[in-house]
Amino acid sequence: MFKKAVDVKALQRLSGADKKKLRRTAKERFPQASDADVDALLPPKADIMVSKYPNRLHVYSIEGGFPMLFDIDGRGSEIYPTVYALWVVPELLPSFLLKGGEVSRYVLGGADLMFPGIFIQQEGLPNFAEGEPYSVRVPGNPAPIAVGATTMTSAQAMKAGLRGKALRILHHYRDCLWQVFVMQKH
Repeated sequence: MFKKAVDVKALQRLSGADKKKLRRTAKERFPQASDADVDALLPPKADIMVSKYPNRLHVYSIEGGFPMLFDIDGRGSEIYPTVYALWVVPELLPSFLLKGGEVSRYVLGGADLMFPGIFIQQEGLPNFAEGEPYSVRVPGNPAPIAVGATTMTSAQAMKAGLRGKALRILHHYRDCLWQVFVMQKH
């Protein structure tokens, strides 16, 4: 999603009503998030900026800060946390743990996550639905390195013999979204 740099079409501050709606949407999209988690991502008193891109993508950030959420369809139905947000609240999303650090270079290069690269716990594969947001972590590091959406249900994955694409990576550490905001901070 953020493999190539794209110029911002519009940048604006969210109104109070839109800010409340975004907080409500985040709480619905991430039901495991507590009110304190949502406050950490979108502080109630802070100004929230929305960057609108030509491809209908919206990126929400704290004014003068890092991006916290992005909406891939611009309608508020497919909101995902950024890697920055997951560093603030690491347990916001369920996560897949990579088998080893060598798999991370493919993910950080923009490749989607394949089932053979995932470490499966003894309890087995967790239950998930198609299109569910998941993060990606490497062994020994609690900080997620990527965010994506599952490409099939856990039942379909088991039926396929844990082969194929597990996660469509939408954003990862050091992609163009990351670079744009790092450059703005310096």
